[in-house]
Amino acid sequence: MKRPAFTLIELIVALAIASLLVAAISMILSLNLSLTNKAYLDEKAYKQASHAALYIEDKVRRAYKIEKNDLSGDKFTLYISSYNKDKRAFEESTYKFFLDNKVLYALVSNLDTPSDKGGEVRICELEYLSLKYDKKNQYVEIIVEGKSKNSRIETCINLGERE
Repeated sequence: MKRPAFTLIELIVALAIASLLVAAISMILSLNLSLTNKAYLDEKAYKQASHAALYIEDKVRRAYKIEKNDLSGDKFTLYISSYNKDKRAFEESTYKFFLDNKVLYALVSNLDTPSDKGGEVRICELEYLSLKYDKKNQYVEIIVEGKSKNSRIETCINLGERE
């Protein structure tokens, strides 16, 4: 009794169809992974930009005094008073913000005891930072931008009366 078998051409066609299916599935998975990775990077850039904006805004709002360091208003020093529970006293600190190699830093100095808590504090990665202090109109403008085009955040803080 003779068994029916596949011919060589049928086997080659079946193998070609199977390899096309594997290639199509591979392309779909690759596209899905690249889209997921792009979405992750965009979200990370947005979160870093929003963290930077909120961090700077918090420090500006807590400052009892803001002092310009140059004529353009781009550079300024924030004076903040905070309560130290261990010493049971208020401590005076200054904050200056700057961007170095696309990383936002806060330069913190403790005015009461210079050896305590100070130095550069790394906040996050940013592509662009603009801080403007308008002493006449009493506002601070903050513009931060992350690595994604959708991660630009602009805010203005009305300071009211300060020293």
